[in-house]
Amino acid sequence: MQRDHFYHDGQWKNLQDRMQAISDNGKIVLPYYAKDAHIVTTGPDVVVQILLDGKTIKSDDSGQDTKNGFVHISEYRLYNIVSSAQPSSHTIISHPGFQIYTFTFG
Repeated sequence: MQRDHFYHDGQWKNLQDRMQAISDNGKIVLPYYAKDAHIVTTGPDVVVQILLDGKTIKSDDSGQDTKNGFVHISEYRLYNIVSSAQPSSHTIISHPGFQIYTFTFG
């Protein structure tokens, strides 16, 4: 997989400004190099599991909006999902049931 390209699995609906998971096995895999990772997304009331390099994200690497490896998406906004001490290469895997507008990194 190429860094900074995202890969999706399952069935997705490609809308004008976002992608929406329409199958129970929908997920996004995104290899990247950064300290922080964010998503712009919307609910209503969707819980998304965040895996870092195939494992449940540890609290040391969890972003402000990630609690115990999960992000509760309740409104349209930017969610901070990963916040590591040092920039490094990781793969984010987000599980089914959400809409994605974009990823941003810091």
